[in-house]
Amino acid sequence: MEISSRPDELFAQLYPDVMQHGSLLDILNYLAQEGGFSLRCDESIFQGRSAVVRGKHGKSQIYLGAKERVFSFDFWQKGVQLAKGFTDSPQKMMLALHELLEKGTSPLALGQDFSFVKPDEKAASYYGGAALQVQEQWDRLQQWTQDEKEEDFIKRLASIVNLARQHPQLGQLFPFIGMGMLYFSRCTGYPFEVPCSRIGPIPDRDKCSAQRFVVASGTYGPQCERFEGTATEVLEFVAAQLPPACGPARQGTAENN
Repeated sequence: MEISSRPDELFAQLYPDVMQHGSLLDILNYLAQEGGFSLRCDESIFQGRSAVVRGKHGKSQIYLGAKERVFSFDFWQKGVQLAKGFTDSPQKMMLALHELLEKGTSPLALGQDFSFVKPDEKAASYYGGAALQVQEQWDRLQQWTQDEKEEDFIKRLASIVNLARQHPQLGQLFPFIGMGMLYFSRCTGYPFEVPCSRIGPIPDRDKCSAQRFVVASGTYGPQCERFEGTATEVLEFVAAQLPPACGPARQGTAENN
C-alpha cells in the first residue's frame, strides 16, 4: 500500500478501524462495552488522537502513532508510572488495560499474551511498599548526582543528597530533584506533597560557595525567607519546617492524603 504524505490521509490509512467508529474515544468505548469491561474512557487534551482510560486500579493515557500504526499506552497507579505498552491492536490493548486497571494485575505478573507491556524500572520497588520506594529513590539520586557525565549543577547536589539521606527525619521522606533543587515529599507519587522548602547549590562556582547551599521557596512547600549555609545548617533549617509526625513517606499522592 502506498502511504500518503498528507496527515489526514495517512491517519485514515493507518487507522481505518478508528475512522470507522468515528474517533479513538469511540472505538475504546465500543471495545470496552463489547468486552463487558467497566473501564471509563475519556477524551484527553489532544482530541481525536489520544484518550484516558480509568479503572479502580489506576489510569492509562493512550496515544496514536503519527507515522506508523501503533497504540501506545502507559499505566499509572497512585501517582507512579508502572508500565508502558505498544501494539498495533486496540483489542489487545484493551485486554491488557482490563488486566491492569480493572483486575489489578501487576505488570510484573502479566503472561506472554501481554509481552507488549513493559514494566517500568520502578515497578518492583512500588509493589515492595513505600519504604522500598524511598530507599530506591535515594539510591537513584545518589547515582545521578555522582555521575561524572552530569551537568555541574547536578553534581554539586551530591554532598547534600548524601547527608540528607542520613538525616533521621528527611531521610524518611521521598526525595526528588527539580530545576536543580532538592525536594522532600511525604508521598511517593505525583503530584507530590512537599512539607518543607527546597535546597540548592549557591549559583557561584568558587571553592567557598561549592560547600554552601541555599534554602528557597518554590512551587512546592511553604514560603520562607532565603537562607544560606553549610549542608548541615540548611538541612536542619528545612527539618525545622516539618509538621509533627511527618514521615515516613507513604504511597499515594498529594491528592489522596
